[in-house]
Amino acid sequence: MISSELEEVAAYSDRVVVMRERRVERVLEGDEISPVNLMTAIAGAAA
Repeated sequence: MISSELEEVAAYSDRVVVMRERRVERVLEGDEISPVNLMTAIAGAAA
């Protein structure tokens, strides 16, 4: 799934890979997937 809606991504995903400049920035799985953790990963801060 590709979506800019963080709530939708969190609700329907088992694993999320956040990429920046063709490199994996962070992989979130299971209970780690939340809108807050997604935004943190997208912003590039360590969670």
